[in-house]
Amino acid sequence: MGKFFYLDNPQAENRTERLIEQAVEDIKSFFGEQVRAIFLVGSMARGEGAWKKFGDGLNITSDVDLLIITTGTTSVPAKLRARLDNLGHQAKIEVALWIKSVFSMRMSGPTIDICDIKETGKILYGDGSVLDTLEFNPADIKFEEAVFLFFNRAMLTVLECSPADFNSDTVEAKQRLSLCAAAIMATCTDIITISNGKYSPSPIKRAELVKSMINGIDADIDKEKFLQDLSTAFKFKMESPEELYIANAYELWEKTRGYLMNLFRFYFKKKYGGDDFTSYPHLVDRNRTISKRIIGVLSSFKRASVLIRNGKMPRHCPNISNLFYGKMVALYLFLALDKQLDEQHINRARSYLSHVYCFTSKSDDLAATWLNLRDRLRDLHERMGVI
Repeated sequence: MGKFFYLDNPQAENRTERLIEQAVEDIKSFFGEQVRAIFLVGSMARGEGAWKKFGDGLNITSDVDLLIITTGTTSVPAKLRARLDNLGHQAKIEVALWIKSVFSMRMSGPTIDICDIKETGKILYGDGSVLDTLEFNPADIKFEEAVFLFFNRAMLTVLECSPADFNSDTVEAKQRLSLCAAAIMATCTDIITISNGKYSPSPIKRAELVKSMINGIDADIDKEKFLQDLSTAFKFKMESPEELYIANAYELWEKTRGYLMNLFRFYFKKKYGGDDFTSYPHLVDRNRTISKRIIGVLSSFKRASVLIRNGKMPRHCPNISNLFYGKMVALYLFLALDKQLDEQHINRARSYLSHVYCFTSKSDDLAATWLNLRDRLRDLHERMGVI
């Protein structure tokens, strides 16, 4: 299968290969003849996976990302999801599954995901020629992808961290903040390279591109410190397996959030003439045409009507408003995180989420409120699939 990790580690390589082999067999068993191809994508496919030593153990910090191309269904059977989760738990590796139909792959536009698949996807089973119709270059990737990544990073940070992490001296809390800071810096390189038409799926290549472009970026950041912190984040994530966390994890996390916000505001304003994110139409969804949006709304109504005819009440129908509110809640919870939570941002998050959920009482405990909002956001996120 080739090399999965940036730094050599036979134990990590063998554990990952066994997991992938078993996952492929399980996928073939569940989908049968509907499987056209299975690809390994993401950092493992690029040979840029990361691992950390934790005591006497090995902690693989990169996910195994699998893409399944089918001739039929694009939904993940619950039993398969449970099986892969169990395999991942045993191997201590997260397994992420992505399913697309042959038709949708052929119709795919220039997104970062498709760029990653086209440039670095590794065929594990089936017919790899299904990717032959994907022809575009990094300059074709639209700014909407940077918008998606910005809000997605806010969401992931909120789901991975908690207010307690910012006032804790535990190794686990410092490691979470360190990993989140490194991920935020990677998103900064995403936004810079996409905005300049030079995106690369590889964070290593993006970091090099950013170094060559930094003098031409007029965003409100200290360029010298930004490059220093980018180097610190990269070395921690990729080159220092014995380093469990960054010494100044909290301070670095705080600085990386500032970089992300200022860079996104700079490019957003450059593209649209203002920095009011709330009025931006692509907060609704990611690269969906009007016809696809109409089909999505009709599908939601159809699913709801089937449930009602069967005597069941639909729990939640994803719609444009909820996608928008989910993004804004994630952003304000992200901005609220600190050693002392920002009440104004928490109230903004609560206000947006109140359009989706009914809140009967208000707590004076900011940490408890933040966690409650985060849990509601997680529930909304899971019901919608992705925001």
